[in-house]
Amino acid sequence: MQSPNRIAIVTQDNLSAWDLESQSQLIIKRGSCSVTVWVYQGNVDTAVQPSDELPTDLNQVILLSKRSRDALAMNQPLDVRIIVPKSLRLKVVPALIDDLPRGDEAQVNEEIRQLVCGRHGWTLIVHGGCSFPVRLESRKMLSTNIRLSLLTRALICSAKSSEDLIDVQLTPLFEDKPSKKELIPEASPLFRRIFDMLRRTMQLLNRIVEQLLRPLLGAPVVTLRTVGALVGDDNEQVIRLHSEVFPLLGVKPGDHVIVSWADRYVMAVALEAGKITPEEAQAIKGLKRIDLFSESPEPSALDHLSIGVSAKLRSDLGLPKSTVLCIRRRLMTTVLGQLNQLTIPVLGLVLAAVAVPNVSYTAIAIGFIPVLILGMLPIRHKKPPHGRF
Repeated sequence: MQSPNRIAIVTQDNLSAWDLESQSQLIIKRGSCSVTVWVYQGNVDTAVQPSDELPTDLNQVILLSKRSRDALAMNQPLDVRIIVPKSLRLKVVPALIDDLPRGDEAQVNEEIRQLVCGRHGWTLIVHGGCSFPVRLESRKMLSTNIRLSLLTRALICSAKSSEDLIDVQLTPLFEDKPSKKELIPEASPLFRRIFDMLRRTMQLLNRIVEQLLRPLLGAPVVTLRTVGALVGDDNEQVIRLHSEVFPLLGVKPGDHVIVSWADRYVMAVALEAGKITPEEAQAIKGLKRIDLFSESPEPSALDHLSIGVSAKLRSDLGLPKSTVLCIRRRLMTTVLGQLNQLTIPVLGLVLAAVAVPNVSYTAIAIGFIPVLILGMLPIRHKKPPHGRF
């Protein structure tokens, strides 16, 4: 079974018995090894040939992708243990205008929030073959309801969905823990350990700098639904956005952005999405030759709510086939780019000030600060003031 993700295929009867929708999460255990997989409903009978080693009842069969079998160290059919998460079916109601949640947020009763929220604070919403993580906010409301903004409801629905969004499935989001085999690294030379330590230190410094710059310069979050990337992007850290999304982020095509899914983050280059005809999309689907076990869910009904994600980024984030991502601009590269443009004009002003007689270096240093602040103002995210004018 060809797939870049850790997935499992079961019959529709199994999903119904577990009270789960397609593209939910399961934990599969074999001995001391355990792996988190995405479970889909598929045609198990066409992929399994009857034999003495397999049960005749296909409801007792679970098909695992190669990545899942490798994580469990399985080379042949074996018995495994399946851990099914607790799932809730909640009725969707619109959010209130004075308290709109973001695209990665939802509002529920405090009792429900305590029941399904994991230690990391994320919960998985599943509907119609699309699943994505959200943070739950507590609100006084019925325990059978969940409040979603218009953006979230539009991200969940597919392009051909004309029916109202009645309910969604809510489950805890399992952490993607590596297997026991992956937790024991091979012995590495000293320079490799030093390099890994430096890399982790740089990642920590980048996060600290980003957190310090966001209150000053602004980095709004935009939530989008994933679609396939353009041919040629698969080997690159690239995302494709609609042209109308760039002003919302405060970036230009070619700038760096931070892509997040739950508590996982990667860096990417934001490029403008190209137009693909339905005939080209069908031809590309045939060339991929992966994830052929089930019908792909329809993309979002609105182009400006779609984000094309390359295969490299999908692998780094561990994304399912259809999900929702959050993106924001990367401020470190934005600041460095602006400083690079200010180098020549600021240096010219400093040299001119030094050439003026009877001007102390202290006065030049004090005058340099407001010049630098004014030079950095263009990269501050521009948003209108709140309230009436």
